[in-house]
Amino acid sequence: MATLKTVVLDSEKCIGCITCMRRCPTEAIRIENGKAKILYDKCINCGECVRSCKGGAKRPVYDSFDLVASYNYKIALPSPSLFGQFNNLDDPNYVIEGLLALGFDEVFEVGLAAELVTDCTKKVMQKSTLPRPVISTACPAVAELILLRFHELTDHMLNLYAPAKIAAKLAKKQALEKGIPADDIGIFFISPCPAKVYSLHKEEVSNEKYISGVLSQSDVYFRLVEKMNKIKNPRKLGKCGYSGIGWGSSGGESNSLGLGNYIHCSGVRNVLGLLKEMSDGKLDGADFVELNMCPGGCVGGVLNVENPFIARNRMRQLAEKMKIPPATMEEYGRRVRRAHLPLSRGGRGAIRRQAQLCKAGGGQMKVSELVQASGFAVFCRGEDREIESGYSGDFLSNIISRAPEGCCWLTVMNNVNVAAVATLIDCACILLCEGTEPDEPLFQRANQQGIWVLGTNQNVFEAGKTVAKLCNV
Repeated sequence: MATLKTVVLDSEKCIGCITCMRRCPTEAIRIENGKAKILYDKCINCGECVRSCKGGAKRPVYDSFDLVASYNYKIALPSPSLFGQFNNLDDPNYVIEGLLALGFDEVFEVGLAAELVTDCTKKVMQKSTLPRPVISTACPAVAELILLRFHELTDHMLNLYAPAKIAAKLAKKQALEKGIPADDIGIFFISPCPAKVYSLHKEEVSNEKYISGVLSQSDVYFRLVEKMNKIKNPRKLGKCGYSGIGWGSSGGESNSLGLGNYIHCSGVRNVLGLLKEMSDGKLDGADFVELNMCPGGCVGGVLNVENPFIARNRMRQLAEKMKIPPATMEEYGRRVRRAHLPLSRGGRGAIRRQAQLCKAGGGQMKVSELVQASGFAVFCRGEDREIESGYSGDFLSNIISRAPEGCCWLTVMNNVNVAAVATLIDCACILLCEGTEPDEPLFQRANQQGIWVLGTNQNVFEAGKTVAKLCNV
């Protein structure tokens, strides 16, 4: 993609009706000279403006299907909601066979990765001290909305990778184990919405690139129908169970957890209303909250072709016919060694040792060793982790989407939001530069959460050089 703007405006089609401005949940649209203008620093790529535009002036951006042909070994990652787009589909293997007929060499169902995330979430919910209710972060637009408008709720966010990222990581690992050269592998997520296009292009799993492209679900649908109509007896290739398919519609994630006390809602206005209720402390009795910006969940994304309620009913009927039980971290780990799911701070210890993918290389410097070698001041101490990379920045949305896990984050910000972002990106430590010291709320929160906060009088550039030289990153 030439740009990370996954929603763009055709000003010639814009009639200045202000509908999009009224519907935008983050006030990211203005009217200038009778035409809409998108403020991308506030845009969360939810696609609500695409859905509400009367003149078709807004359109989502995604990768061209032609990109698939540029790789020798092509892997498709179909989202659960894709299976709800087809009429009279009684076997998900028709879709899988159709993708193979389109030219993909392998299909890794994102629903399977969703089942692994479900299993991991159960462990986190049982062992962690995350404040209730825990908020799902599977919808990237919801996560961005909270970070932009509801900072006070960031501690409630579930710190797990979304299923598509887990699927991409595991799919690439499987391909590498088959002896396929890394440069030959192309991994393509089939997306129902622009928020996932944006998220997967902005973020890289464990500081490595796994996603080669993000395709439109509607584009792939029309290519698939012709291929699927020629398939008579599909092979039993699917590994996703009924639980993973359910993730494609609102309430599917919550149902898969087996919790009795949960809330799920979808649609921009409903999500905003519920977040305001949470912010006022009115939902403290719930254990889990699942939010989807698109109406009906992922089936309501603007890159779909089917009515979301029809698609949701189809997926329910399909799930009822499926006999495959949900995958678990332990069971799946026996087939693909150990799968990596970054966990929230409360449950990180024992589960991470069980689930973490072995990383190549080693020998990185730990935070305590950096302190000894550099002379940096120590304001707060935490888990003595290895520093895998460095990242500098003060713009929170950029940090969340770009900073790699295990990094030393260099910044001059010193407020309590720094702790929330550090937890979300799972950094090894925070380094406050230019003589900055943490304010009292940040100091207290970092101590409570066990986050390393260091300090130096060096500017960000000089401090970055020091970290890079000492940690060899």
